Amino acid sequence: ESNDRNDDGIADRVEEDFLETGEIVDEDEALLLLNQRQTDAEFWGFELAADWLVFDDARGQTLFTVWSDYVEGELDDGSNVPRLPPMRVGSRIDYNKGPWDLRFSVTHAFEQDDTAPLETTTDSYTMLKLYGSYTWRTARWGELTVFARGSNLADEQIRRHTSFVKDQAPLPGISGLFGIRASF
Repeated sequence: ESNDRNDDGIADRVEEDFLETGEIVDEDEALLLLNQRQTDAEFWGFELAADWLVFDDARGQTLFTVWSDYVEGELDDGSNVPRLPPMRVGSRIDYNKGPWDLRFSVTHAFEQDDTAPLETTTDSYTMLKLYGSYTWRTARWGELTVFARGSNLADEQIRRHTSFVKDQAPLPGISGLFGIRASF
């Protein structure tokens, strides 16, 4: 849980030398002062997924998936559990035919405003991802896969509510990765 030792209603921040100085600072870039302790809590939620095989024939195979998950928690004192992820919904389409493998996914995370004391809210976001690969299989050398992956294709500012540094460090913007993977 976050601390508010100076009773200003804002989570305390400190410099790296806090153990020597005990000084609380008013700088957004400083470290968040946290107290980690275990306490009893109740959690409830759900996780759902459904798959639909669109086709599986000479054209290849296409699978469409929709899913959702949600969790809520309450500490024994009645306050919210810190850093709980928001409700998410998503879908994914997978296509493969022979050596080709293609995937496109969309995940929407809702705003998280059921926060613990001194915890900031997190805005909603939608993550778009694309993946494609081609695999060569040989008896002698195993498998060689060339792949490309794109993430956050809508270039949204994404802050994961579960992150201790979400207010200082959002996830990367639009990004891509090309690679070669060998299995033998």
